[in-house]
Amino acid sequence: MERIEKGKEEFDRISIAVCDDDEEFIEQLESAVEQTLDAAGSTADIYKFKDGASLLSCIKNVELIFLDIEMPGINGFRAAREIMEKDIDVEIVFVTGHTQFVFDSFEYRPFDFVAKENLVERLDIVLNRYLAEYKKRKETIIGWKEELGERKAEYLLLNDILYMESQGHKLLLRRGSVLV
Repeated sequence: MERIEKGKEEFDRISIAVCDDDEEFIEQLESAVEQTLDAAGSTADIYKFKDGASLLSCIKNVELIFLDIEMPGINGFRAAREIMEKDIDVEIVFVTGHTQFVFDSFEYRPFDFVAKENLVERLDIVLNRYLAEYKKRKETIIGWKEELGERKAEYLLLNDILYMESQGHKLLLRRGSVLV
């Protein structure tokens, strides 16, 4: 694993893994990711892997993976399956030269699928969509509300919370006059 650090303050950074058996493509993808993030005002720690096994051994703090499908040893689909089985909270973008795998990839609930030949055109779209969702996720927490004996999830923006209060084993969040 090789860690590349670029850029700004820690809170602006996302953690990205690139996994592909083609080193030249890894460098091309890394450069394109850095350019796209820079244009969006963000930065990343980029971790590079040449096979699925090394990716799986170091995946704990990664938030987004660009994953090739056809690799020797543990291929991209097998790596994605293991990630799902371990219930690791990470988004996967399959990046491959084999577009016939697009429908097979749905089984692994990828964030997106990018054909290598369309990398330049699609990467900007994919990364900007990811950044929008990432920002939303970082600014949102889930509260649970009891209504008629049923627990319901309520998504709250952090900026909407006035204060938190502890009552026994419960944490109550006050949002205006509403207690969640």
